[in-house]
Amino acid sequence: MIRHATLFWVTVGALFLGGLTIVGHEVRDRDQTLRELHGAIEREREKIHVLRAEKAYLSSSEVIARRASSELGMIEFKATQIIKIADLPKHIPEPDLDFTLPDYSTPLLSLLAPEGEFDSASSSFATALTPDWPTNVKFSRYSSRTTNITRPQS
Repeated sequence: MIRHATLFWVTVGALFLGGLTIVGHEVRDRDQTLRELHGAIEREREKIHVLRAEKAYLSSSEVIARRASSELGMIEFKATQIIKIADLPKHIPEPDLDFTLPDYSTPLLSLLAPEGEFDSASSSFATALTPDWPTNVKFSRYSSRTTNITRPQS
């Protein structure tokens, strides 16, 4: 019986040592993976640091001015190009908007129907589609002047 108990405890001990060995190897593998991840994180932090420094350099006014002049052909403006608001004209002239509209006396449906099949006198729908343009229209919200629009006489 003592033999069986001794054999049992030796087997349990061996299994325990085998389990500890496997867990030890797993811990070492995970530590190695953790070190690799920490190294990758540190390399990414260095890259971010370099990118931030590069962004700060490229967004500096000296670099922007140099690239604008060399790549875009821009030059610095002169003091004579700047004007005061008081120097602007007080009144902005209004453009002349008088014009003549084209002849819309022909109903629109007559243009779509085959030739000779449309009777404009009998179709009330077609005459409703004929534009009825106003004769006086204001084009500018700043202007009190009305602009005359004339229809061609048919």
